[in-house]
Amino acid sequence: MVTQVIFRGWRRAAVGALVDGVEKARPRARTTVQLTGTDPTGGVTGSKTAQLTVLLAGPGDVDGLHRGAITGRFPSPGAIDAETTMCPYVEFADPTLPWRYTPQRTPAATERRLRPWLALLVGTDEEIEVAGDTVTLAKSMLRDYPLRKSPTWAHVQEVGDHTLARLLSRRGPLASGARHTAVLVPMFVVVDGELRNAWSTDQAGPVTLPVYATWQFRTGPGGDFRTLADRLGSLADKRQPGDPDPSIGRTQLIYERLKDVPPMTLAGALTAIGAPPDDPLPDKVFKDLALLRTPEKDKTGRPIVGLPHYGSAWHDDADQAAWGAALNGDPRHRGVAGLGLRLAVEFQEELAEQAAEQAGALEVTAERVRHLNLGLAASEALWRRRFPADPQRRMWLLGPALPRVVTAAGPVDALATADDRPLPRGWFSPAMRRVLRFGPARTALTEPVAADPAELTPAANRPPPPVPLVEAGLPPFAAIAIDADEFEEQRLTRATRKSPHPLADHMLPATLSALSKDRFPTHESDLDEVQRRTDRQMGEALLPRMPWIPLTLLLAALGESEDDPKFDAATAKPLLEALKNRFDDLIDDPEDLQKLLDDLGDKPEPPPLSRPIALDRFAAELADAFDPNRAEAPARRRVLGTISGLTVTRPPDQPPEPPEPCPGLNVPVWLKLAEMAPDWLLPGVGQLPEDCVVPVGSNPVFVDAFLAGLNTRLLEELRWRNFRVASGCTPVRTFWFRADNTSGDRAGDIVGIQRWTPTSGLGDVQHRPGDVQHRPAGLTGGDLVLVFRGQLFHRYPNTMLYLVSALQGGQLDFSVPPAGDARRILPTFQGRIGGDVTFFGFLGVPPEDVLGRWVALEEPPSGFRFRNDVPEAGEADTFRDGAEFADRAFDDPVRVLIRGDHLVPGGGP
Repeated sequence: MVTQVIFRGWRRAAVGALVDGVEKARPRARTTVQLTGTDPTGGVTGSKTAQLTVLLAGPGDVDGLHRGAITGRFPSPGAIDAETTMCPYVEFADPTLPWRYTPQRTPAATERRLRPWLALLVGTDEEIEVAGDTVTLAKSMLRDYPLRKSPTWAHVQEVGDHTLARLLSRRGPLASGARHTAVLVPMFVVVDGELRNAWSTDQAGPVTLPVYATWQFRTGPGGDFRTLADRLGSLADKRQPGDPDPSIGRTQLIYERLKDVPPMTLAGALTAIGAPPDDPLPDKVFKDLALLRTPEKDKTGRPIVGLPHYGSAWHDDADQAAWGAALNGDPRHRGVAGLGLRLAVEFQEELAEQAAEQAGALEVTAERVRHLNLGLAASEALWRRRFPADPQRRMWLLGPALPRVVTAAGPVDALATADDRPLPRGWFSPAMRRVLRFGPARTALTEPVAADPAELTPAANRPPPPVPLVEAGLPPFAAIAIDADEFEEQRLTRATRKSPHPLADHMLPATLSALSKDRFPTHESDLDEVQRRTDRQMGEALLPRMPWIPLTLLLAALGESEDDPKFDAATAKPLLEALKNRFDDLIDDPEDLQKLLDDLGDKPEPPPLSRPIALDRFAAELADAFDPNRAEAPARRRVLGTISGLTVTRPPDQPPEPPEPCPGLNVPVWLKLAEMAPDWLLPGVGQLPEDCVVPVGSNPVFVDAFLAGLNTRLLEELRWRNFRVASGCTPVRTFWFRADNTSGDRAGDIVGIQRWTPTSGLGDVQHRPGDVQHRPAGLTGGDLVLVFRGQLFHRYPNTMLYLVSALQGGQLDFSVPPAGDARRILPTFQGRIGGDVTFFGFLGVPPEDVLGRWVALEEPPSGFRFRNDVPEAGEADTFRDGAEFADRAFDDPVRVLIRGDHLVPGGGP
């Protein structure tokens, strides 16, 4: 979001427009007032016009400023590296304060110029002397602060709803590297009752004034971001091929044992782009160095103290590998590995402390794992010798523990003896075991099989037999509602005639005719009364009309003969018709009657649900749950659950082994090397000229050799201190201490040395982690590093540095600056060599890639700042007020672009 900043020349209360002069050292304001009198009814009684003159408070009435009146100061009090080209200033919470006591009439909007009554003066210790509430100013100070320019020293700033006043010190570039004092003083003083200017440029001697605020700061060595960055860019554009020395980053190694061997070239951790490869090792040097090396062990297997054998901690015969032969047989690489070994010795306490912090509760973990393995071994022996082989006896042995075996649906004991299971409740309980144990009278005289759980459990697991069919018969209230003689006659007729179907001989209609719909009681009390009486003739009071449901039950009772067919769909229809004709006023819905007829007949009730347990499967799963040797055994889970960060590498069916981790120490090795031997980071760094930028490349050969030596000694030290370290571990894999471009995590410079293939040499891309291994053929494994010498990054440590491609339409074109939204490549590691050399590395960017990129330097955001080197034309004031000066002097952020092809000798025109 863009924030609009508005500068205004002044702001003052409206009374300032009435000032017409000075009287008694105070601003005088005059105005005409009219007084009008009125009576209680509101009528005008008279009016009078008069000239009113008032004296306003002036500069001589001010003794000081309230706390909180000043809200900001620049440079901050105590600053030690202030820019010489920036205006010091103070900010006021009240935007009218700098002009409140000015003894001058507020000008019209077209005039714009209004002097503030305060001034901010800045000078060195020789120019300003503060003593209590007063300050003495040297003559040079008065000359550099002409009062005629004071209207441009203050302005009002509006940003959204926030408004403030700012008072600048417009003195030209300040002295570099000096202590300065800033004082806030009035520009008007009272002398003999008159208000005068506090000083003039032609005053003969120093002047003493009241001081309302003061602070001190120190300027830097000179130059601001713009000048320092421009100097880097301009020098880069003027560079000539061959400058600087292409041998930067390389030194010479003298093999003193052989006098006739010329010096050999050796590259440091950073080396020049396009540097020639190392000279081949003379054969005589290789043979002489081999004579110095002794075998690691004598003929009896005892170790021999001799020169370090690099690589033996990771490979059985490191000398057969290309990288191992170079480490142990080339004095140049062996010397670099020796540097790493020396660093491990120098910083062994710090490295061991970091390893101890990473180990954490490693010893406690190892003890728990050992105890776990002992317990598992004992449990396995007991399990194998004492656990029954028969599945049923296994289940009976583990039965008392089932209440404590809980699943998502509940305890196993409750699930196995649930209501829908044949096994009764408590079958696996200790009480049941006591009932069935041999010895007491209840089991002493029984057959062994009668109390054998292996036989009883399958029997108890059988489901119950089905419930036998019981016919309901004729309801008693229906029997007394039928004429007994007629009913019996119909039964005998049906029995003697052996009719295949009662409806065919119209027996059903005859039976229906014997029924009386008035004989069926409705209420239960009526039913009781009917059963007690024997008289067939009942009073109407006890025989109310009955619904048709008991009638259908009565009809169902007619089918008692063996040859009487059941009611089905064929018989239901004539029955419905007969019932409808006979009892049409009692039938409400024939469909309901049809449903009842469908349910008539003798139907057995379904037996209760019973789900027997698959005992063999149940016994097998139960035994597996208690098996102490399985991967998910409770003992394993409980013990290993108390340990975090443990990686189990053995198969799940085997006991875990005590942990032997590989600590990953995030050590800034390059920084340790800079402390111990800084010349090895960038040999020849002292030859770099002032204010220059040089592209170099990280040297993977140096990094491989150095880290191999460091890890060799570090592993020996850790094991000497009884640290548990896994075989083949490479504790330190970082040299430059950088971050990964994608994840932001710490990125290593090498993979574990145990992963270095025998055919790879030192510096091979296969030794690097991540995408570097996939670089196109012909590119080295090093990364681009930009080295700056100068004060830019010392003065502005938050400067943003990045790379931008110079491709335009697929072609290199440095005539067009990159767009603001172009993809940026940020550095992933940086460091400092000495006091004025700073380097920035770009992970994954080959050193040769700088030829096609811009190097961009952006000034860090620093708030509102105003330059004091804004030019003016001649003696005449070129700025009408403080707003115009603030707009012109505002310090906009700076971006400096340097062509990458100008950084490499012969890289571009």
